[in-house]
Amino acid sequence: LGLLMSFSMKYYDKVIVTNNYEYTLAKEKYSLKDIHIVPNGISEENYKKLVSIKHEENSDFTVTYIGNLGLAQNIMTLIRAAEELSDIEFIIIGDGIEANTLKKYVDTHSLKNITFTGKLAWDELSSYYKKSSMLYAQLDQKFVSAMPSKLYEYTTIALPIVYGGVGEAKLFIDKLENAICIEPNNKDLLVQTIKEIR
Repeated sequence: LGLLMSFSMKYYDKVIVTNNYEYTLAKEKYSLKDIHIVPNGISEENYKKLVSIKHEENSDFTVTYIGNLGLAQNIMTLIRAAEELSDIEFIIIGDGIEANTLKKYVDTHSLKNITFTGKLAWDELSSYYKKSSMLYAQLDQKFVSAMPSKLYEYTTIALPIVYGGVGEAKLFIDKLENAICIEPNNKDLLVQTIKEIR
């Protein structure tokens, strides 16, 4: 892919990227001049729906993850944190290549405080946001240029956010008042952070 990119870039009149990391890469590596940053986000319609969510008074502290269950997300970090926090509820919404491995671990270790919903339609998420106390996301260190679009959605919910990651997403999270960025794949730090938020 790298060779193909190097070859084809010189034929583009204009390049659009989603963040500063990609902008710098396109400018320095490919010597492109006409580059524009157009960040990801959410639609105005979805934004209005999300900001109108009324949170339920819930006696159970609930951590919610919504997204892909893949290698890059390494949701096993969250599950191993949940193993140490048996008095906290964890909801994992989504699907992916790691889903069966994660479910098998939860079953084998009889972890009763973790619920998998599978993949849900977007309109079904509001009921889970309502009963959440904290939102979680993570990307491995290798994905320094990535900005998970889920974070834009999370920021409209008015709940604490914990993000395990680096790079562009960390820069975004660091600007927010109700969000914490921690080292990814660090179970002990995640446990400590969840306890502090609770």
